[in-house]
Formats: sequence, structure tokens, C-alpha cells
Amino acid sequence: MTDGPVLGVSAVVVDDERLLMVRRNPDQILGGLWSLPGGKVAHRERLADALAREVREETGLDVVVGEQVAIHEELPGPRVPGHFVIVAFRATLRGGTLRAGDDAVEAEWVPLHEVRRLRTTPGLLAILSDARVRPA
Repeated sequence: MTDGPVLGVSAVVVDDERLLMVRRNPDQILGGLWSLPGGKVAHRERLADALAREVREETGLDVVVGEQVAIHEELPGPRVPGHFVIVAFRATLRGGTLRAGDDAVEAEWVPLHEVRRLRTTPGLLAILSDARVRPA
């Protein structure tokens, strides 16, 4: 881990009352939990470019990155080894074929009414609330 916060991005992609979600690889931070697709921003990479890349790597889908909808900060603790700042953006599906890849062991369109039943990463529900996405 670096001394300063790690910058990450997440995509809020809703299609037909379903949310695009990934289950994180067990070897990763917060492994096994469901989350929004996204990841770390590389040095000199624009946020929108990082988000489109991460969504493609984790889900096989291409998205158009839209407006920023939330910022979530996660401080070091028992489950998280460092300081993370996650910027979430609304995104719309452009194309591709859904498949888990990279840091995800599963990639699925989850019906909004089922999101609360999943074991999710910290802050996911707050991000969805900020994005005005209402899981039942």
C-alpha cells in the first residue's frame, strides 16, 4: 500500500431494473463480496478511461461513462488494508458479451430487488443511494 489514498472508480450500470455487479476474486481485498465493477486508476489515466477499462476487464462489456454520482471513502480497518477513495459514475451499456474476467469470479445482471440480499462491499448501498438507484 502507498502512504496516501488509492484512487479508484466504480460503475453504476442499470439496465431493465437490473444492476451490473461482480463478485470479487477471493484473493483480492474484500474477496468474495459483490460489488460494482471498477478498480484502481493508473498513473496519468483519466477517470472515465479507467472506468471503461475496468468494466471491460471485469465484465467483458463496453460502457459509455456518464455523470459522477458518488464519492466513497474507505479508511484502513480490519477488512480494508489501506485508504481508498472511490469515485462512482453512472454508465450505460454500449455492447460486449457478459463474462467474468480479471478481478471478478462472477459478473451478473442482478435484479434490483435482490441486491440487498447479497454480501456486498462496504459503501455499495450508499453509492447506490447517492446515484438514486433504489434496490428494494
